[in-house]
Amino acid sequence: MPNMKRLLLIFALAGCFIPAALGATTSFSLGGYHANRNMRQWAAESGAPLPSTHVTVNFGDPATYGKALMYLPSCCTEGWTHHAIQGLFFHELGHVFDSVNMTAARRAEFRQIVGIPPNWNWWRPYPSVRYVVSPNYIIKISPGEMFAEEYAACSLGLTQRGYQDAGYNSYGWLPPLGTDTQLCALIDSA
Repeated sequence: MPNMKRLLLIFALAGCFIPAALGATTSFSLGGYHANRNMRQWAAESGAPLPSTHVTVNFGDPATYGKALMYLPSCCTEGWTHHAIQGLFFHELGHVFDSVNMTAARRAEFRQIVGIPPNWNWWRPYPSVRYVVSPNYIIKISPGEMFAEEYAACSLGLTQRGYQDAGYNSYGWLPPLGTDTQLCALIDSA
């Protein structure tokens, strides 16, 4: 009988570790006291894959902490419209997707597509034209923020320029002409 207990324990432990070892993913879910029906609907209609984790949304200044904790403002406070929050929701969700689903190789490919050296630090600002101001206005934005903005555009079925032209809040950078499809495909493959 002791061997039977040992065998059951081995099977129970194998059930805990084998799925993770095989690369099994967790499905997306959304919770937190600030998550609402609109956010769930936006996620359901996303044109980009969703992070394979549970995401908690709380009220606060826009930010993402850890792998799956987002803070978003409330609609119609401090100038945040429903439209702006939708774009911000996808931007912050892009950070979660990056931390959960992207690999170092995919980040290097993203940097290469947007014209940044593949070994550039993901969070180190890089000079870029700020389209929303002028074609000659240079800002510094990290590849990680560029990724979150591109994820938001892909989620809404837009190019980065279309995302900005639609009036979503943005850092204002643009990827090289004609690369939006390639960038969305990279996100889809993660």
